[in-house]
Amino acid sequence: MKVTLEWNELSVELRKEIASQITDATLLTKIAKDSNYKVKAAVANNANTSTDTLAKLAKINNCRIKMGVAENANASADTLSKLAKYEDYRVKCRVARNVNTSEETLEELAKDEDYVVRRAVARNVKISRKTFEDLAKDEDYTVRREVVRNAKTPKEVIVKLCKDESDDVKNEARDRVAKMAVDSLQLKNVVE
Repeated sequence: MKVTLEWNELSVELRKEIASQITDATLLTKIAKDSNYKVKAAVANNANTSTDTLAKLAKINNCRIKMGVAENANASADTLSKLAKYEDYRVKCRVARNVNTSEETLEELAKDEDYVVRRAVARNVKISRKTFEDLAKDEDYTVRREVVRNAKTPKEVIVKLCKDESDDVKNEARDRVAKMAVDSLQLKNVVE
C-alpha cells in the first residue's frame, strides 16, 4: 500500500524538522518557498542551504529568518552587508560574528549605537587594525574587554588597554601582555 502526502498536509513542526535535516541544496531551495516562517527559518539555519537561497530568504521581513541567514556560514558578504542594515540588534550581532562578513561591514557595525553589536564586532578575528583601535576607545568597557580577549588584537592595542579606566579591562590586558611575554620567552628558549 502506497501513501502519498502533500507537503502542506504535514504539520509545521514536521516540515520544520525536515527542513533542518535535509542535506540537498536543491530540495532546500524548494522548501524555502514554504508559507510558514518557521520552516523558512529552519532552511535559513541549515548549513546546506545555498548562497542564492540565503540571499532570497534575507529579503523576507522576518527577524528569525534574517537571524538564521546571518549566522549561516554560506551567506555571502553581500547578503551579510545588507542584513547589517536591519534594525534588530540580534541580526546585527549574528552578522558581526559571521566569518564571511567583510571588513567594511564590520567597520560599519563597529560604529553601531548598540554596545552589544559593537561587542560582537570586537570578537570577530577579521576586523582591521583601525577597527581594533577604534573599539579599544569604546565608551563601553565590555566592548574594550572583548578587544583584549580577541586573539588577533595587535599587541600595541592591548598594551594601551593596560592603562584603561576600567579595572576589568586593565587587569585582563595586563594578564594578556604577561602571557604574551611568557609565550615569547618559551618560544625563544625553544629556538636557542
